[in-house]
Amino acid sequence: MNDLSTRDKILKRSHKLFADNGFNGVSIREIAKVCDVNVAAINYHFKNKENLYTETVRHSIENTQADIKNIFESLEVKDVEVLAIETLKHFMNNAEDLRTSFKLVLSSDPICQNIGSQLKKFEGPPGGEFFYQCLRAEIPIASEDNINWGVRVIFSHVIHKAIVMCNNSICESMSEIGLGKDVFLEDLRRLVKVVKKDIL
Repeated sequence: MNDLSTRDKILKRSHKLFADNGFNGVSIREIAKVCDVNVAAINYHFKNKENLYTETVRHSIENTQADIKNIFESLEVKDVEVLAIETLKHFMNNAEDLRTSFKLVLSSDPICQNIGSQLKKFEGPPGGEFFYQCLRAEIPIASEDNINWGVRVIFSHVIHKAIVMCNNSICESMSEIGLGKDVFLEDLRRLVKVVKKDIL
């Protein structure tokens, strides 16, 4: 196995371990066992557990950004409503990855509280730049502040709905009262229309 695939395997599997058990709840030896590598391989690629943890968060953000970029590039027309809908569908179809990423970011471990300073290169939500490009193209006269506000509102709604849809028991309960996936998608369509009117 080459260095790149070994590194990626460690990142992918340790991501879930950290999310499920917390930073202090998993040792380097346990990570090595689950990844089917030796401790030296982890030390070679990441130096220590802190660096590995930071890289799992960074890797998760970069993957989300790449996924949204792929969705954006696949659109025939750069329409923010379509981008939002397709992004929500992507998150719902990859519920386990989204759940794992949020468990990791929302952890109360002290290292999680300090990780922001190590990830300063990320401005705004991952993939937010593609929402920005759509809104800017659709509403070229809108102010910078209004476009940025629109991106935050739309992306926040996408994430919120996706997280709710990640929980099967919540989905079942909501479906029983008529709040299924179709309603969530329609909510998002209506929200995008309201945001676009407001930022003019």
